[in-house]
Amino acid sequence: MLDLPTRSCPVDLDRSIRALVTELDALDAVIASVSAADLARPTRCTDWSLELLLAHLVRGVDRLRAYLSEGFPDEPASIGWLSYWTTIAVVADSASITERAQTFASQVNNRAVGKVWQDVHSRALEVVHAAPADRGVPTPFGVLRLDHYLPTRVLEVTVHGLDLRHALGLEEVATPEAVAVTALTLDNLLPGDRAPGHEDDMKFILAATGRIPSDDSRLPLIS
Repeated sequence: MLDLPTRSCPVDLDRSIRALVTELDALDAVIASVSAADLARPTRCTDWSLELLLAHLVRGVDRLRAYLSEGFPDEPASIGWLSYWTTIAVVADSASITERAQTFASQVNNRAVGKVWQDVHSRALEVVHAAPADRGVPTPFGVLRLDHYLPTRVLEVTVHGLDLRHALGLEEVATPEAVAVTALTLDNLLPGDRAPGHEDDMKFILAATGRIPSDDSRLPLIS
């Protein structure tokens, strides 16, 4: 499917907002339960402690506030909702991503992570509710319309929320709307249909993002 910035995203803005709101709300209690000792726990994200995973997760949500602030002018879209992920696959530098997470973690050092999360959570939703669907969001990988960008935040929050629960020894669950939006994104990135054994959305998400092994040579799609 040709992915143009002018093509409609199959996930409309209202659905993305509902998915984001419900998943952020579900993570509130999980993040509030994280202790200082938990921050040193290893995660399945290579070389990331739970502290760095949390920093990446919080920063990813905070990008909504940052990119929709007055400091970033509204610009015409240059990429579409799927191109965001295919562009990352080509140009993203894992070392730079880790460095940004480390920097963000140091900035919030000595502050309760639950308080930081609540601040970021509420401010992100404020700016999202105030912006129109066609608002340009300037990311490092290109400018997307807001309705194209929000599904990327749903996917990030959903997958890293699963990583967080896994690191804490909790059941790996996510809210139905967030799972549906995330699976739809991954389905559209997949060339062809899902392989047998991946009919369940959660199993497909975990395999498509490299969290569990798969016999499908097309996977993982992103990691």
